Amino acid sequence: HSNGIKIFGDLVFNHVPIDHPLAIEEQKMVDGLKNPERVFSPTGKLIGLREEGDKNIRYLKFVYNADTLKPVVDGSLEQEWADVAKINYESPAALNCFIKGENGKPGLWKEVIDWFLDSGFDGFRCDAAYKIPQKVWKELIDHTRARNPDAVYIAETLGGSWDDMEKNIAG
Repeated sequence: HSNGIKIFGDLVFNHVPIDHPLAIEEQKMVDGLKNPERVFSPTGKLIGLREEGDKNIRYLKFVYNADTLKPVVDGSLEQEWADVAKINYESPAALNCFIKGENGKPGLWKEVIDWFLDSGFDGFRCDAAYKIPQKVWKELIDHTRARNPDAVYIAETLGGSWDDMEKNIAG
């Protein structure tokens, strides 16, 4: 900073490692269900499971194949990205865990942003920004701006399709 250099952190909010404790815990829950009924979002994405006859939905934080109930890997990059659990932002569980917060704590991504800001970072490079819904970016950027109005966000869109970018950025 004393030399006029800005410091940026790298935000990777599209996925976590497949062996992250949240992913492991959720996979154990999924594997423990007998005969689970699938619950889908209005767009057709699997967002939850419930035991047959049970009204309680167990919402999923990550994206799963509806047939196998195994984590979905990143499309054309399956070999390179087979070790990540993609976050399912259509699910209330993912939004609560990563964005809105639970049990009086902020969402995990807000905690990450706060750590960067408290450590003196000036802004963020946002990995695969086109894969994160606009409403998620808005809430995270609003959170950041409340703490540091001068913080900068730079969206990495390399490899994103125009359809993905238009859908997520334009809303």
